[in-house]
Amino acid sequence: MNRIKGRILTGAALLFSFALAVTVWAITIQSLGVDSTNKATIISGLLSMFGGMVGAFSAYLIARAQITKQLDLQDKKDRNRVLLETRLRKAEEVLEVLTRTKMAFFGLQGSWTSILHDHLNYIADHLREAVVYENLRNEELLEAIDHRRDEFITTYSGCYKYRPYFPDLIGSIERDHNNIFKNLTLDINSVLYVFIGGDSNFQTYEDLLKAIEGQIIQINSNFKVTMDMIDIQIINTENEINNLLINFEE
Repeated sequence: MNRIKGRILTGAALLFSFALAVTVWAITIQSLGVDSTNKATIISGLLSMFGGMVGAFSAYLIARAQITKQLDLQDKKDRNRVLLETRLRKAEEVLEVLTRTKMAFFGLQGSWTSILHDHLNYIADHLREAVVYENLRNEELLEAIDHRRDEFITTYSGCYKYRPYFPDLIGSIERDHNNIFKNLTLDINSVLYVFIGGDSNFQTYEDLLKAIEGQIIQINSNFKVTMDMIDIQIINTENEINNLLINFEE
């Protein structure tokens, strides 16, 4: 719209110059007469004046085009800078989410270690006895690990909303979550389900222990893998921030 308006104004200015030159020429001829000996000189002067006007407007148009081009480049640079600033802020937010995810992970791992130690010690002391779930359950520890598990899931899920800004980075994080993180929490749920008596087919604590030993080993292994993945995700996000900073400084 601004360019169209500029062209209209430029055309109007040129028409005005032409009209002014013609008017001056007409008035001059009318005053001095058609047969005036100065006619050639006057016409030459008027043509020179009109040529000067055209030259001036040509110079104006060239200067205006250069200024417009420079402003367009500056606008593009400013827009790119704003976009970089936005992406940089979002990348920092992703890093914050991953840092909180790491803290939530430590909380979950601590709760898992506590409940496992408590329940396995009780099982070891009553190995060949009949299972009494009311005696096995530690409600306080079960409530704590439920909270830690939910906190972990909620925290790492906070990364997903940044996918429009960093599709590759967040896509990689989502795959890690789906392949490892969710399996970790589901396996924990499975063991807790046994501890609270969800599966009451066990005659003795020894039978119960044999049923969950493999899962416990897998969970402990997944804790290590999950920790490594969180560290990699943090490193990848830091690299993304560094790349944005490099582009920002250019």
